[in-house]
Formats: sequence, structure tokens, C-alpha cells
Amino acid sequence: MFNENKKQKLIIDKLKLALNNNILKLEFSPESKYLLIHMNSTVFVINSDNGKCIIKLNTAHRPVNKVYFTADSKQLVLILCNNTEYIYDLCVDRASCLQ
Repeated sequence: MFNENKKQKLIIDKLKLALNNNILKLEFSPESKYLLIHMNSTVFVINSDNGKCIIKLNTAHRPVNKVYFTADSKQLVLILCNNTEYIYDLCVDRASCLQ
């Protein structure tokens, strides 16, 4: 039986191959409930329980400097090149803009 880290690494390796390595960031949330995929101009958040995409953000016109989950896995934070910060609540899929 796989431990959680080996299982996550296997999933990440398979996704990288399937997506032709056009991935800037690929990681699980701290509680392993979500998978973050940041490709060239798109950020996806996948529910790891059912495989459904819960967030898809086109970032082509807003280059992303940093994207990460909060420690409690309840929010996704995007920091754009102009230092605008977007916080997405993963429970209700809404964003608030802080500047």
C-alpha cells in the first residue's frame, strides 16, 4: 500500500507527462483535498476526492508571480505581477480583491 506522499508524487508525475510538462506549479493543498495546477496562462484547482475542476482561472492578461494554498486549505491566493492579491474561497468559488 502506498503512503500518501508516494501516491501524490505518482499522481503528479503522471499529470506532468500527460500535460507535456507545460506546468509552472503542481502541488497538493496542505490537507491533500485539492490539487493546484498552474500552467502557462491558466490556474486550475482540482478536487482530489472526485477529480472535478472547481476553479479555472485564465491568467493570460494578468501574469501570476505567486500562487499557493493557505495553511488550512480553505483558500487559494494569487499574487499578480502588479502585487494585486486575489483570495479565492475554495468552499464557495468567489474572490475578493485586496490591494
